[in-house]
Amino acid sequence: MPVIIPGLVSTIIPVCNRPQMLREAVASVLAQTYRPIEIIIADDGSTDGAGQAADELASAHPGVVLTVHNPNRGPGPAREAGRQLARGEFIQYLDSDDLLAPRKFEAQVQLLKGNPDCGIAYGI
Repeated sequence: MPVIIPGLVSTIIPVCNRPQMLREAVASVLAQTYRPIEIIIADDGSTDGAGQAADELASAHPGVVLTVHNPNRGPGPAREAGRQLARGEFIQYLDSDDLLAPRKFEAQVQLLKGNPDCGIAYGI
């Protein structure tokens, strides 16, 4: 189990066979106004170049983007494979065909830190 880093937001992106959408999803995380962040791309047995795109993104953003490659087992096991690597105090799950608003992490982390009894934030 990785050591948890206070304040870090770990974004877990499962992907199977959509490299362009993956690039756009990762770009939306990199565009966040909040830092520190990490992005874990969990390739679920892609056959169309999405796994290679994940590796290229990790090479372009060392220390921020990580990849894990597994045989195709579906999005649930892919998410869990990513979660096992996550070091963040906060976890964000993001499907590879979704995008985040640029201030999402900033708003949610502020809300969560200001309300320590709250265990989850969503919808921002």
